[in-house]
Amino acid sequence: MREVANRLEHMGWINRDLQLAVAIAGPMSERILELRADFSYECSQLLNDLTALLACPQKAQLASRIVGEFVSMHQFVGQHQQFWSHSAIAAQPEAYIATARNIGAAVINFIEGSLEAINADLSRPETTSAFAPEAEVRLTGTR
Repeated sequence: MREVANRLEHMGWINRDLQLAVAIAGPMSERILELRADFSYECSQLLNDLTALLACPQKAQLASRIVGEFVSMHQFVGQHQQFWSHSAIAAQPEAYIATARNIGAAVINFIEGSLEAINADLSRPETTSAFAPEAEVRLTGTR
């Protein structure tokens, strides 16, 4: 889960950079296109990480929850990006800025909610076998 948390934090930094690029350089900045591509890449990697965790019995429930929330957020972002092409941004820059803020807030909500769930999961003590309470000890006496 630590890798997922790191990926989420990186997505948060990209989201912050997107918001700054819009505010500082304006909605027609080429930097926005670069950051959109970076964000898309991180989304793909996050989904790969979460999919791998679905096979881990101890993490599957949390991973499944985050995947569901990810899909909702990603659809919202995808619809935004599909609508706001370079030419659409040029035609209505103020409207783009307003909707970009909503997208940024949705991404932040997803990231913060996921990180809170991961931190709660990481702070829970691992459950061990009633027959072998110490993780390093096996019933056969081998390591």
